[in-house]
Amino acid sequence: MLFDLDGTIYQEGALISGAVEVLDLLKVSQIPFRFITNNTRMRKNKIVTMLGNMGLIISSDDIFAAPHAAVLYCQNKGYKKILLAVQDKEIAKDFSEFKLVKHNPEAVVLGDMGEEFTFKLINTLFNHILSGAELVSM
Repeated sequence: MLFDLDGTIYQEGALISGAVEVLDLLKVSQIPFRFITNNTRMRKNKIVTMLGNMGLIISSDDIFAAPHAAVLYCQNKGYKKILLAVQDKEIAKDFSEFKLVKHNPEAVVLGDMGEEFTFKLINTLFNHILSGAELVSM
């Protein structure tokens, strides 16, 4: 069974009522489950810590996150040079096997940029895409 995290397991910094009980019931019933998230503002280890602070103890292996999906996609495509546009610079650690570049990327990997998503950035990314880089949106 797959559960989205934000809005299903937790919301606004607190576990949703009944979430832990449902997960405990699944464990007792030996029904496997994992968590998925499109969150690009936190690495999996931060998500695990945040959930632990709320009272839900899980492993980072229990989470499939958008940055991991983007890494797998870029690996599959054989990309070596990517431009990573994310607000949380810690996310770059997930892309350590790639050369992170600002010029001539093979792919532009785009996550949540928050207030850093400016016209200048949009223009830069768009020009890389026009020059042949693939847009990989998280």
